[in-house]
Amino acid sequence: MRTIVLDGESLGYADLRALSRDFLQREVKLRIAPEAERKVKRSREIVEKAIRDGRTVYGVNTGFGRLSDTRIDAAKLEELQEKLLLSHSAGMGTPIHEVGVMIALRANALLIGYSGVTPGLVRRLVELYNRGVMPVILDQGSVGASGDLAPLAQLGAAMLGHGEAFLGTTKYSAAAALKRARLAPYRFRPKEALSLINGTPFTSALLSRILADAEDLLKLADIAGAMSLEALKGSLKPFDPRFHRHRPHPGRLASAHNIRSLLLRSEVLESHRQCQKVQDAYSLR
Repeated sequence: MRTIVLDGESLGYADLRALSRDFLQREVKLRIAPEAERKVKRSREIVEKAIRDGRTVYGVNTGFGRLSDTRIDAAKLEELQEKLLLSHSAGMGTPIHEVGVMIALRANALLIGYSGVTPGLVRRLVELYNRGVMPVILDQGSVGASGDLAPLAQLGAAMLGHGEAFLGTTKYSAAAALKRARLAPYRFRPKEALSLINGTPFTSALLSRILADAEDLLKLADIAGAMSLEALKGSLKPFDPRFHRHRPHPGRLASAHNIRSLLLRSEVLESHRQCQKVQDAYSLR
């Protein structure tokens, strides 16, 4: 079991790759760094003080967009956050597999400590991942540039108990999935829904999977190339590092190195070391 510690700063590609490959295996767990949680708490205290002081703060005690000048009654601040999620929870297409990566990315961004959420929101995101509750997030509908509003609203709505969610390979209503995972519906505090949906973890999660797939395909291409070279009794001379180090392309150096390494002990190529062919077919070299 691998544990990834979220601190708002150090989450890297290797972590995202591990998360993107962990859709069913559940071999990765998330944990919050204590200092990062303290930063979240300090930023939340600023929001709470603004509310106590009666200050007007966009998205906290006002409406959104054209309703930004509309003051919201103090008794309805949490209802405002719920309605924001439900009004934006829309999409179409098929469910994505990268929800776990999306959750980790959002939790990590909130742990930077500038979003004004409570530590409880970040803890709940981590609990969702660790208990295997993966909300159904559809692959079409994100604006992207100003935030993955619709996909993140689908995440938030599921935390409320609306929509659907997977536990393993089984899809349930979000309320049923939460109950099975022994999680109560989350109660969004003032500002928290706005902070949750203003980010691009949906887009970033898809990118991390694409990068991981591309990396795997590159490795498979080198393996397939080496097998073809061996089957056709080709030569390793075109992959000599002395040829490649004079070209400013790290990728070709890496690929040539991979093919040489894979065929280092090839008995087939060894038996043709003294072959009199001037060169192989162009497709092999």
